[in-house]
Amino acid sequence: MSQQLYQAGGAAGGVSASAVISKHPSQLHGILLNSVAATAVITLFDDITTTTPANQIGGAWTPGAVVVPTFVPLDIETSKGLVVVIATAAANVTPIGRFSA
Repeated sequence: MSQQLYQAGGAAGGVSASAVISKHPSQLHGILLNSVAATAVITLFDDITTTTPANQIGGAWTPGAVVVPTFVPLDIETSKGLVVVIATAAANVTPIGRFSA
């Protein structure tokens, strides 16, 4: 299985709703906050489904009022896959890392 440096959502934009980024072990290097409401809640999971995902990575976080775009560096490796859950308010994020196709 080959891995490639990948921006989820491509160059045109990011993920605006909860999404499975990868169904394979992954490396997340960071998240680009393209737009985010002050009350948006973002949670990452080491899982392959958005339906009641398990294996939460860290805690849920609320970026708050940030200047966008903002890159948030992370150093996370998953064993199952990568799921991003966006809740409470609108946000558009681009996960950046090595995700298996």
